Amino acid sequence: FSTILFVHEGSLISGDRKDAPYARMCETFQADGFACAATNYRLAPDHKWPAQPNDLVAALGWLKHNIQSRGGNPNRIFLFGHSSGCLLVATVAADPRYLAAQGWVPRDIAGVVAMGCRLNDFVEVRANPPTDYERSWVPPNRVDDFMKEEVAFTSLQQRNDAVPAAHVTSQLPPSLILIADAERFFPPVLRDAAEFVGRAQSAGATADLVILRDRTHMTAVKMMVTSTDPAVMHVEAFVRAHE
Repeated sequence: FSTILFVHEGSLISGDRKDAPYARMCETFQADGFACAATNYRLAPDHKWPAQPNDLVAALGWLKHNIQSRGGNPNRIFLFGHSSGCLLVATVAADPRYLAAQGWVPRDIAGVVAMGCRLNDFVEVRANPPTDYERSWVPPNRVDDFMKEEVAFTSLQQRNDAVPAAHVTSQLPPSLILIADAERFFPPVLRDAAEFVGRAQSAGATADLVILRDRTHMTAVKMMVTSTDPAVMHVEAFVRAHE
């Protein structure tokens, strides 16, 4: 059977797989016949990037080495992340450097579900030489919840290097982008997702996006408690299609 590895949110600075609503995330998938695991990762600012994606790769490695003894298939592991967890699963899937440390390639992931994050959030340096403000690299409008994760990075270069869309190639695993209706435009989650999907499809990879109607950033995940929830249905259909 297939296994879903879920990654929680928290802007890379907080959160735990045992926190609500994530503590119940696996229950629905397990009831529908999928194996499901959830992982934590080290948090900023105590642990700077790339500690977080490296931890996700370590969790994936643990599953690959152990899931067969529990009846699962190590070649059918799907990553699913929400918010900052979305950023992590998309980054690990798109940028082959993280998996290469374990001797893997992106297609060793069966598929990726990225829910509720910016995927093409590139910050430009506008001045040459950069101003003091640009050297600090946090633009003035980056104040909403999507931007708290900036503290995980030590430089603008490192932060821009973590933009998933910048690394999309034909090797990207099958990808499903889920976006809550209320988070489409500010920040521009939908625009970023469309760019990510467009680059993936142009490269010959499989990618699609779905807008979850009448959902906000948090209600989209809070309501994933029944098999009839639209987000659950999309995730499960995606997994079945790529088993």
